[in-house]
Amino acid sequence: KIDASGLTGGGTVLVGGNLQGKGIQPNAVRTFVDSSSMINVSAILNGNGGKAIIWADQLSRFFGNIFSNGGSVSGDGGFVEVSGKEYLIYRGNV
Repeated sequence: KIDASGLTGGGTVLVGGNLQGKGIQPNAVRTFVDSSSMINVSAILNGNGGKAIIWADQLSRFFGNIFSNGGSVSGDGGFVEVSGKEYLIYRGNV
């Protein structure tokens, strides 16, 4: 479980790299998120959901759950990317 939720806005979780493999972060060749995994980048009260990225330069296998909800009082959902540059196996929930 990775919890980057916040009262006034969601946080950021990067697994394997940043958006589309760009940025200064090193990229994983492969990523695997299993079915018992949960990533939460939601806002709790006010504010927008955060950002969750699952990336691999070769193969991403995603079986987990990602939440990026807006706050219960106000706010919009955030941004989630689950990608493999060459291959993606997606059997999870966002």
